[in-house]
Amino acid sequence: MAEYRGRLYLDLCDRAWRAVEIDAEGWRVVERPPARFRRTRGSQPLPEPQRGGSLDDLRPFFNVDHHGWILIRAFLVAALRPGFPLPILVAKGEQGSGKSTACRVITSLIDPRTSALRGVPREVRDLTAAARNSWLVCFDNLSRLPEDLADAACRLATGGGFGGRQLYSDHDEAIFDATRPLVFNAIPDLGTARPDFLDRALIVEFLALAPEQRRDEARYWSEFSERQSRILGALLDAAVVGLRNLPRVRLERPPRLADFALWVTACEEALGMEPGEAIAACRTNSAEARDLALEASPLYRPLVELAREGFTGTVAELFARLDSMVSDAMRRSVLWPKAPNGLGNALRRMASNFRAAGVELQFSRNDVQGRRVVSVVSAGGTQKTPSMAVSSRQ
Repeated sequence: MAEYRGRLYLDLCDRAWRAVEIDAEGWRVVERPPARFRRTRGSQPLPEPQRGGSLDDLRPFFNVDHHGWILIRAFLVAALRPGFPLPILVAKGEQGSGKSTACRVITSLIDPRTSALRGVPREVRDLTAAARNSWLVCFDNLSRLPEDLADAACRLATGGGFGGRQLYSDHDEAIFDATRPLVFNAIPDLGTARPDFLDRALIVEFLALAPEQRRDEARYWSEFSERQSRILGALLDAAVVGLRNLPRVRLERPPRLADFALWVTACEEALGMEPGEAIAACRTNSAEARDLALEASPLYRPLVELAREGFTGTVAELFARLDSMVSDAMRRSVLWPKAPNGLGNALRRMASNFRAAGVELQFSRNDVQGRRVVSVVSAGGTQKTPSMAVSSRQ
C-alpha cells in the first residue's frame, strides 16, 4: 500500500507492475503508478479486482458473531490506508475454531505471500524484519506474548522507529520507521498482556465449529478463490466511499486510535454497517479489552476494597498494605509485584483501566512531609466489576 497526493495505491504484484489507484471518484487499475513499490521474495500477486461484488461474499469464511464481523471489516478497510495508526487484530477461540484459516484469508485479501503465517518472533529484530518484508504481518499459534514484543507491536501498529547497529559496521545505525497492520492468533493468556497492547487490540472471538460446518481445504480455498476478485473490488469500493466521506466525519468523543475510528466511520455505509455501528463496536471492544486486563490483574480486587475506605501514603506503604490483604499463594505468584517500584510501574500502566472500573489513583509529588505519595479513592463513589461490560453485549 502507498499514498500519493491524496490517492491510495495497492500493488497488484503482477509482472507488469500494475497497481490499483483509489480516490474519492472511484478506483481503477493503472499501468504506471506514481508510487514505487518494493517486492520481496515471498510476495505473491493479487487477482485483478472486479466490480459488483459485496463483502457479504466474505462472511461465510469467518465463524464469528455479528460483533466480530464488524471488527474484521473495520480492520480490513483500515489496512488499505497507510501512514496512520492501526489496531492490532487478535483472533481468539478454542482449538479448531478456524482462526488460522481465517488469518490466511485476511492476508490473502491484502498481502498474499508464501508462508503468510509466522511463528512467534524470538526478538524485536525478528518482528522488524517481518515488517520490512510484509505489509500485513500475521503471527500464528502464539503461546505467549513477551513484554518486549508487545511493546514493539504497539510501536509498529501506531508508528514508531526501530534502530540497531547496521551489520558489518561499527558505528552506522539501521533505522526502520513504519506503521503496519498486525494480526495475532491464539494468545491464550491474553488478559495478562500489557494494557497498552490490549488498548490497541481488536479482539475477535471465533466460535466453535459444528461438524456439519467443516469443509475440506480444497473446497474451502476453491470457493474463496472464486469470490476473491469480487471481494477485493467491494473492499476497494469501501475505501472510495471512505475517501469521499472522510472530510465530513466528526466524532464527539473520539476513542484511542481516533484516525482509525474516523476512517472506519467514513467507510461504514459501504461496509454494510448501520450509522454509528462501527464506533459502537469499537467502544464495546475497548471495554472488553479493559475487563480482560482487570480480570487478570491481581491488584484489582484489593484496590477496590482499599478504595472504599480510602488510602493515602507512599508507594512503599501501599505495597505493604496490599501485601497484607492477599494470600501467601498470591504473594508468590509471578503476577504479584515483588517490590514497591514494581507496584508503582504496574499501577501507572493500569491507571486508566482502574479509573474506568471505579478506582482512582492519584500520584502527588509530595505531601506536607515532603514525600511522594499515592492516593487510592473510589471514582464517583461507585464500583464496577469487570464482568459488567462483557455481559452487556451478551
